[in-house]
Amino acid sequence: MAALPDPAPEIERFLAAVSGLDRRRREYELQVTEHVEELPLDGTWPGEEALRRILGDQSADADRRFAAFFLLGTLYRRSTRARDLQELLAGQAQLGRELLYRHLEVLELNLLGGRERCLQALELARQLRAESPDHAGICHSYAENVANCVLHEYVEPDATRLQDALAAAETAVQAEKRAKFYRTQGWLQFLTGTPEAGRASFGQAMELENRRAKDYVLRLLDHRRLLDTLEANERLRALRENEASLEARLASLLGSVGGQQAKVTALTDSIGELQKTVEGVRDRNLEFMGFFAALLALILGTLSEVKNHDLFEGTLLTVALGGVLLLAFGGLGALLRDGWRWSRNGALVLLGAVMVLTALLLPKGCPQPAAQSSGAAAPPEAADPTASPSPSAPAARPAPPAAARPPAANQ
Repeated sequence: MAALPDPAPEIERFLAAVSGLDRRRREYELQVTEHVEELPLDGTWPGEEALRRILGDQSADADRRFAAFFLLGTLYRRSTRARDLQELLAGQAQLGRELLYRHLEVLELNLLGGRERCLQALELARQLRAESPDHAGICHSYAENVANCVLHEYVEPDATRLQDALAAAETAVQAEKRAKFYRTQGWLQFLTGTPEAGRASFGQAMELENRRAKDYVLRLLDHRRLLDTLEANERLRALRENEASLEARLASLLGSVGGQQAKVTALTDSIGELQKTVEGVRDRNLEFMGFFAALLALILGTLSEVKNHDLFEGTLLTVALGGVLLLAFGGLGALLRDGWRWSRNGALVLLGAVMVLTALLLPKGCPQPAAQSSGAAAPPEAADPTASPSPSAPAARPAPPAAARPPAANQ
């Protein structure tokens, strides 16, 4: 097996390249990132041990030691070795005031994942952006953290926050045409409701990826995975909007149906009331027809019966028949109206019963009225042949002689 090349010369060239650069400027980070892109990410690079030795050498120059620290941190971040990055940051806590140290802290929190860590990373990225608003890497980090927290629903998709993050991503893109900057810009364009622009930005990101990088295929797959996720979320959002629209239309239709149903109910009630009115008029007509038929029968029967009775008995018969008429009229009204209405039917029945009882209970043998003395001639007395004429009575005038008959005519 061939021996691995000594990484010392390579590391020394790297340290010479970054020496003298301002650690707060973007050029420093770019030098380190471009060097890491050429390294293997599977943990087999022997230079890691050499960098750790430099970090442990307290007599080494501070710039040299910081360069070794940031190179190792970037390597761990690109290879997603979250625990190694966490241990590195914990071992170099004295560098905590450095801008790039805190920048690596944001990346470490995102690698570890979880709601609380992502929210901490978002707040730290916001502070770094306020401190270095023109640093393309810092602006991109803030924009990416906002997009990540919104995607995982750790924060509300506030329009102001999303527009601010999109502005930060656009600042990074304008400063450098880098693949990950376009990726984050497209991500935020999806979240702000412009999916067509987002697809175009993802296309740019895939085109700009470094084909010489060891993780080129993995990065393309990561872009594709995120794009598919955003596309699915966009379709889901459209479906929810359609669902909300359909629910609103359904509620409107139900309200309209409810209104029509209320109208139908009111119409049904009106029809019921009208039907009751018609039935009442019909019942009243039937009552009056029965009443007039009974009255006619009473009149005809009374006229035929009075001829055969004296005045008193005829009167009693008329009262009895009138009572029967009232009983029939009241009873018919009670039957037609499904019950007694004491203000009317009961009174009629009671009055009819009183009239019938009165006619039945009065005595039938009442004395006849006496004949009047004036103007009534006494019946002539029978003649008594043996009686003598009264002396005071005038003598009977003799009858005049009969007229002589004319003689019969000669034959």
